[in-house]
Amino acid sequence: MRSWLHLAVLLCICSYAQAQQPLVAIHVSELTERLETIPAGAATPSGANTTGKEWWTPWWHYFVMHESLEEALRSDGTPFVVVTDSDIASGALITDKGVPRYPIVISLAAEVVSDDEITPLLNYLSSGGFLFVGSSSFTRRPDGSSRGDFALASAMGLHTMSPQLQNWTKNTTLTKVVDHRVVENIPLGKLSWTMPLTDDDVSWGTSVARKGPPGHVIQREHFVWKVKADTATVLAITSDGLPYISIQNYGRGSLIFDAAMQPLIGNGGWAPGMYAYEIFRGAIEWAFDSANLPIIRVSPWPYQYNAAYMVRHDFENTPSSIRAIEESAKFDSSFAAKGEYYFCTGTLRTEMGNSPETIDSLRRAVRLYGATIGSHNGGLPNVGNSELQTRDRDYWHWGPDELIDLRTAGFQGGANYAATSLSKSLDDIAGWMQGIQTNTRTFSAPYFNSTRDESYQILEQLRIVTAGEQKLTPFPHWTVSTRTPGRRFAFLTLPVSDWYVGSQVAQSMEVGHSQSSIRALVDHYYQLGALLNLYTHRPSNDVNPAEYIRFTSSKSNIWPVNASTLFEWWKRRSGVRILPDFSIARNTLTVATTIKGAVDPDTAVELVIPNGMSANDVHVKLNGEAAGANAYRIYGRGIKIRIGLAVSRVEVSYPFVAAVQPHESYRAVRPNRPRLLKGAINLLSAISTGRILRAAGIMALLALFGLWSFRRTWWRTSHCHTTYSE
Repeated sequence: MRSWLHLAVLLCICSYAQAQQPLVAIHVSELTERLETIPAGAATPSGANTTGKEWWTPWWHYFVMHESLEEALRSDGTPFVVVTDSDIASGALITDKGVPRYPIVISLAAEVVSDDEITPLLNYLSSGGFLFVGSSSFTRRPDGSSRGDFALASAMGLHTMSPQLQNWTKNTTLTKVVDHRVVENIPLGKLSWTMPLTDDDVSWGTSVARKGPPGHVIQREHFVWKVKADTATVLAITSDGLPYISIQNYGRGSLIFDAAMQPLIGNGGWAPGMYAYEIFRGAIEWAFDSANLPIIRVSPWPYQYNAAYMVRHDFENTPSSIRAIEESAKFDSSFAAKGEYYFCTGTLRTEMGNSPETIDSLRRAVRLYGATIGSHNGGLPNVGNSELQTRDRDYWHWGPDELIDLRTAGFQGGANYAATSLSKSLDDIAGWMQGIQTNTRTFSAPYFNSTRDESYQILEQLRIVTAGEQKLTPFPHWTVSTRTPGRRFAFLTLPVSDWYVGSQVAQSMEVGHSQSSIRALVDHYYQLGALLNLYTHRPSNDVNPAEYIRFTSSKSNIWPVNASTLFEWWKRRSGVRILPDFSIARNTLTVATTIKGAVDPDTAVELVIPNGMSANDVHVKLNGEAAGANAYRIYGRGIKIRIGLAVSRVEVSYPFVAAVQPHESYRAVRPNRPRLLKGAINLLSAISTGRILRAAGIMALLALFGLWSFRRTWWRTSHCHTTYSE
């Protein structure tokens, strides 16, 4: 009897999941895009500090929100598809069988929603889809007028605080109040949530007098959409106690709300970039688990590695630290690490008189121990502060953001002065490294003050290959323009690793970190499969850097890598595209993925099994043939598969029965489960209490429905094809 019940439940759930596509859907609203071209109407804010258009806020262009998400998913390898307003209105979110086409749709600041989209969105939720709503999404009509509230307010369990278009406020903190898998990696308590206010921020401020870092005013505010909770469960709140992150069940689906206008891009060391990214990652994994679908990604790293780590040193304008680079690099090399060393070149060129002994030592560090010498500016002095003297911290140590707007005698403007300074710094390094095979065009900006588009343009013009200022994910990523739609700058961003110690991000090893917090950071980033890039201002044989290197290098399958090697790897990886689909037959789920664009023999894909199921009972085929033992490996919840140059199709099969059990590792609020599963649980309860006849009747109905569903599933198997959006 129980075996028939098991078959019936399995067949029905297979039918429910089968027609979904294992893709994240990103909503790009063409109706919202139009707002940037329409003159502001009478009810739209205008005048000072506005754009004069219906998209009246001057702080961020609409495209930044969805393009930053697209780049984040390319960075971690998650396939996605773009859906438009017209797609939603036409019913494209649901298949002709009435199930969600995608496990999750993410809509960030897509303010305009037509009446024709409201019912399809609600139907998508009712049938089991997940909808991630960002800030002001769904609050305006196509003519730009305010709806006075969210179009989906009842479903979201939230309401806007003001019916007007100006409903933004500045915020500085995030406080988690309820634990849930969407926010499970965010510490409890009030946290400084230092995200950028606008696309034109100088994130660490400009030099004041001769004060050095204490004179710099850090920009800590960002804009959030003010809402009040009705029936939604609030997971985190703003500085004003308003909902920041919330969830709400609707039908079989769930809504996630994030109040931040621009929730992903952080600037520099103080930004909680990894935590902001993990809100999205948590929502995506929750949606895929609820749909019993695996996530297949392009691996961030070559096949043999689970994660990567760098050893970055910012030695600024400190002569003693510059002299210590060789010994520090020797320590790095003893753990197979390749240290990155950035300093202001004017310190060595001018203050140290181009010391031959120091230059020879730098050359040995590169030649013998694999170190990289990179620019930390220092070509020209900081003309933005006339009080500075040569040995002051900010004399050489300044970022291009600080001088962009400055008029400078003898130069075409501040941008030209900044470009000349960086160029001179790069020339210094090239001269010192002449005759050695090493990349001399890596860069880290003093104070992380190189996040404005004008600064990015300078780096690109100077053929910089890597920088570390924009923080979008804990993985490398191409640098996103915040001014030009579709533009990615030609240099790779290597974000530094953020970690909360108390209420603040400990942005370097010297700011708040202890050996125990360093080990906690390393464990978390390693488990995430990310880039570990906790930087330091001290030599590697100092206490905290030594602990970071020892503990990180002890991890299995971790890649000790430098900036230029990562740049070359990321160029090869970036052309890889995967097109996943799946089918269910004979109690087995098979994920079949077509791969295009692989140009490296160590290219790999990763598959995350849903619901905490063991990955041990799997079968892998490459180009239709059973894969050898050396072609894939199992780790954690996932499988990593080498595709190399010759594999164009991967198939992974595993018993679907294990996916019937829901994933409930999170606490607090849990999603609605399919009614069929609830019925099955009731049936088991009935059997256990001896109500055999009633149970038999229910079992018969389930079995009949399951056989009917199986017939539908059988012919639909070949129709579950997916795409990877460019």
